[in-house]
Amino acid sequence: EVLVIDDGGSDNLSELLYSTSLELQLKYFYLPKLDKSFRAGIARNFGVNKSRSEKICFLDSDILVPKDFLNSVLAGLEASDLVMARRRYLKNIQSEPVLNECLSLDEIFTEKLYRAGNWNEMKLKWMYVCTYALGLEKKSFFKWGGFSRNFLKYGYEDTELGFNAAAQNAQFQLLDIDVFHIPDDDLSMNGLIDGKRREILRESAEVFYKNTLTTESLEAIAWLL
Repeated sequence: EVLVIDDGGSDNLSELLYSTSLELQLKYFYLPKLDKSFRAGIARNFGVNKSRSEKICFLDSDILVPKDFLNSVLAGLEASDLVMARRRYLKNIQSEPVLNECLSLDEIFTEKLYRAGNWNEMKLKWMYVCTYALGLEKKSFFKWGGFSRNFLKYGYEDTELGFNAAAQNAQFQLLDIDVFHIPDDDLSMNGLIDGKRREILRESAEVFYKNTLTTESLEAIAWLL
């Protein structure tokens, strides 16, 4: 099943979805946007609660995936509690989603994950969890507490999910498969983090620390404070 959770967009997404011929069990839900807050975590919680499947894969709307992506997720979940694909950045929206048409690697800190031999042996392994293309079992999602509702701006709601999972000794796996991020000029994630994005992340990082209150979480966000 495919659940599309529209968290208050104004781009007539429902018309686009239902006018396109897709061989999918597609369900569309619209959550009215009552303010300007970032509500991705709330939308994801809603989607999990509406789903019938025991295995969940979160996929952001600006991510393109290869045709064997879901098979890789399901295979990964046979051995691990949480799986995530590698993310590559398209140079522009017209680029073909192949490696030589993409920017080199993800953000600087994520490059460490891509080059690590074993995600589970990394220090602060939960710091790398991101929901752009993330798979897990529904029962695990609820056991880890889902996404906190008090994140009102971009960032760290998925980091907190990873933190809670790691606290319960969950096993993580980086899948040997690439997904492709469509460029976003407003919150560019290529190279060094710019001032605008850093300011937004700082506010979310403070929420994350207040929710967790550990020396580990403080260490992870110290560069923003």
